[in-house]
Amino acid sequence: MRTLFAVACIGLCLTACGSGSNPVAFRALSASTVRADSLGAHPKRLTFALAGLIESPKTVTITDTAGIGSSFHVIVQDPTQVGVAAPVVKSATMATATFYPISRGTTSGSTAVKIVDGSGTAATIRVTQAPCGRPDNLMHADLIYPRIGERGVSPSLGVMFFAVYTMAAPRDGRVFLHVIVGTHGTLEGGSLVKAPPPPGAVIPTPPSGHFVTTYMRASVPKLPAKTKIGTQLYDDNCQPPVLGGGIQTS
Repeated sequence: MRTLFAVACIGLCLTACGSGSNPVAFRALSASTVRADSLGAHPKRLTFALAGLIESPKTVTITDTAGIGSSFHVIVQDPTQVGVAAPVVKSATMATATFYPISRGTTSGSTAVKIVDGSGTAATIRVTQAPCGRPDNLMHADLIYPRIGERGVSPSLGVMFFAVYTMAAPRDGRVFLHVIVGTHGTLEGGSLVKAPPPPGAVIPTPPSGHFVTTYMRASVPKLPAKTKIGTQLYDDNCQPPVLGGGIQTS
């Protein structure tokens, strides 16, 4: 899961209903749409000290004494460094957002996340993470269903299948799917479990090397329409993820 955030560079942004149970939609925000950072955020800076341990996600509390919005846009400056779940409204003045670290491996990293409510009021959270050099098990992955590069994929496909290449056989629930939506959006898929390739899957030629090949699937939340979708898999957020390939929705 990564210099300063510039509003003028905003691309596709995550819009999610505050309950967290409604479908996720995406739309573009113009620079004039986002006002100054006047939402409260605690903490305003997150550090993932990944070296030597697998760190849990962190929660940021968003507040507005005038009343929190019922919908939010989440703009991740570099979505290859951190994933952010849709904010969930907890009260009339407070919401929470969960941040998921995505390692850069042996180098440190930093990025910014801007959370904007429905009125255009914003908060910016800075995210940094330490390097990690622990040996990795996950070496490579290929999206096999839908096929890599496939266009016109239903936003409601609900599941993706991968060929996963590791040094030792992976355990169910220990490999995770991070979804990159457009340029600045992220979603978190489910953990992967072993599953046979479905009809229509394209079985790739394994990469060179002495790897264990395992076919696995992960659930995927509803995706935005007419959007490029990228995938990353990770089994240890102290290690860099591997790219699984991408698709485009209908």
